[in-house]
Amino acid sequence: MASQDWAWRSYRLPDIPLPVENWRVTARADNMEAMAVLILSGHHLGFLPEHFARPMVEQGLLRALNPALFCYHPTFHMVSRQTARQGEVVSAFMQDLLAAHQLQAPRGQPD
Repeated sequence: MASQDWAWRSYRLPDIPLPVENWRVTARADNMEAMAVLILSGHHLGFLPEHFARPMVEQGLLRALNPALFCYHPTFHMVSRQTARQGEVVSAFMQDLLAAHQLQAPRGQPD
């Protein structure tokens, strides 16, 4: 795998220990769609989120290569302005996002 050309994000990602040492990044993309085009070209290996790649996997266009080894799970953070009362739209969005990920608002945060 180290001898293959890789596509990677053009923006900074958290330090992610990848299982390939001395890997060759020969293309960069700033969005998932561009990353998918590079991978679909057959000239690059790269990472795509499972939910994004699923339709292409189901069509037989892509397949995961050793997903137990070649994966990473970044941490996402949700932040908002600290106010006495969140707007209804912001509050509803935050509640939906937390519910979708089966999380609860931190103690002391508006529901």
